[in-house]
Amino acid sequence: MGSELHPFTHILAKDAIFEFLQLIRASQISKRESEKFLSFIKSLLPFPNQIPKDMNRLFIGLGTTNHFNKKAICILCEKEFENNQQFYNECNGISIVKSTNLKLWICDASLIELPPAIRTKRSNIFLISMYIGYTEPNVKTWLRSSFENINALKTADFQVESLQKSFKIKVCGCIADSPALKLMANMIGHNGYYPCFYCHIKGEHVRQVSKRQYQYEVPVHYRTIKSFSINSKEAQLNNTKVFGHLGTSILDEVFDIPLPRGLIIDYSHVSLLRHFRDVVKTISLSLAPVIRENIDISLRAQVIHHFFNRKLRGVADFSFIKAIELKNLLFYGFIPHFMHYTTIDQLSFISLFVIGVRLLHADDAFDTITRNNASAAARNISAALGEGAVADRTCRDWFKRFREGDMSLEDRPRSGHPLESNIERFKVLIEDNTRLTTHELSAMLGCNQSTIDRHLRKMEKVNKLGTWVPHQLTSDNV
Repeated sequence: MGSELHPFTHILAKDAIFEFLQLIRASQISKRESEKFLSFIKSLLPFPNQIPKDMNRLFIGLGTTNHFNKKAICILCEKEFENNQQFYNECNGISIVKSTNLKLWICDASLIELPPAIRTKRSNIFLISMYIGYTEPNVKTWLRSSFENINALKTADFQVESLQKSFKIKVCGCIADSPALKLMANMIGHNGYYPCFYCHIKGEHVRQVSKRQYQYEVPVHYRTIKSFSINSKEAQLNNTKVFGHLGTSILDEVFDIPLPRGLIIDYSHVSLLRHFRDVVKTISLSLAPVIRENIDISLRAQVIHHFFNRKLRGVADFSFIKAIELKNLLFYGFIPHFMHYTTIDQLSFISLFVIGVRLLHADDAFDTITRNNASAAARNISAALGEGAVADRTCRDWFKRFREGDMSLEDRPRSGHPLESNIERFKVLIEDNTRLTTHELSAMLGCNQSTIDRHLRKMEKVNKLGTWVPHQLTSDNV
């Protein structure tokens, strides 16, 4: 590769091949099509020439290391085939290419601490492994060797020659939608009992719709690092389900942040591409074809002023819709166009859903100081809702609950019974026997003595010589 491209030019073969490779990568052409271009260029040049015959020889000539390894694993015995080429020649025929049941699973990673210019160009994303098969992958069989290589990189410093620096690799978390995340966490899907990755909500089976429903419970019983580890190991040891766990997760072998803190649900897939998309399709299928067509026409005609040259898609175009387009439909299009064809319950649900998703896109209501300061939070709440909307002591109680994991703002139940329900009986007891003590009154009414004292002051009663008398004489008390 160090010589000229052919006898009639001074261009080096290595420079020409490098420029060709850069052009192919920028054009995003497949390896198979690249070899066709390579063969065509070789046929045009004078003979002999230094153009390689295929892409593999091109990489060898440039000294490029091929980091892509290919495995063929039997889904029955979970063992690797010794002869990969023979297996693919027998099974990877045209029928597999045309099959609609073939699934592709990709595991990639992204480097977080990089300059914004690189992140925006998506140059920080690299492929770890991919799986092609008719069934869902066995994650431990699929990713075992890849994660072993990552652990090998973590044990040694990662050297960057161009910067003359070394880095330590830390794996912070796994971002995926619910079906992929349940495989990585080795838990049941979101159609069984205890499916949540973060809490112990069990759910109940509703026979009318043949589905699991998960009622929100207060306080929320969160999964802790300790309980997540113990339950997963118990499920692995006994080969049974334990609070939704099917066994230990392969992520434990590579994560630097313990589970479940390292599990991150992909909001765009779960809330938009799955949940909201199914809601829209279900409601639209319940409408007459003429109504659906009219709604699609009005949706396509609506202009979104928040985005340049972006319009709403119709329901008929949902096969190729993107998450950003579904978000625009949720925020600006669904309620105005569907409100006359939905029930009150459906419209109420969608309205609350819109509010919830808008909160995800909104800025922080409080800055860093406010989030850690109860007094600052009380001032901001009072400024937004009116003076005296919340007291400093109430905010301090809330902050104390938040640190304990209780996110409820409701008042906690106190001991005894409130006096408000027995106020008439309280007045009767005082009028019948003015010599009752506060201790006796609290025992009769089931409340504390401070509550009795407060209500006696409201009634303007004072204790004189062991008798409750009016503080000021009136015409009624004479």
